[in-house]
Amino acid sequence: MSTGQMTIGIITIVLAMIITLAGAVWVISEKINASHVELLEENAETRVEIEKVRVEIEKVRVENREENAKTRDELRKEIGELRGDIERLDGKFDEFKDSHEREHDLFYGQGDSENPTPPN
Repeated sequence: MSTGQMTIGIITIVLAMIITLAGAVWVISEKINASHVELLEENAETRVEIEKVRVEIEKVRVENREENAKTRDELRKEIGELRGDIERLDGKFDEFKDSHEREHDLFYGQGDSENPTPPN
């Protein structure tokens, strides 16, 4: 074999290796890019799902706030009614106490100082 043929053979082998290496890098790069695109799509889908969940959570929060406001208003109304009932009961208790004291005074004669009646 002549030196020229050997040189061409070595150059051919080196070029074949370079082309093979470049092809392998290209294939790997395409796989990486495809994986990257797939991950970006999944990420976008996940973000959409997360946003949907956030919207639902906000709806539930608003509903809870409205329900809490209604409950507070109802409780305030009921408490006001109970306070009124307590005031009426307090007034009735005072009336009963006064009546009882008058009956007691009359029964034991303290209501009539001229005619005291002794207890039996």
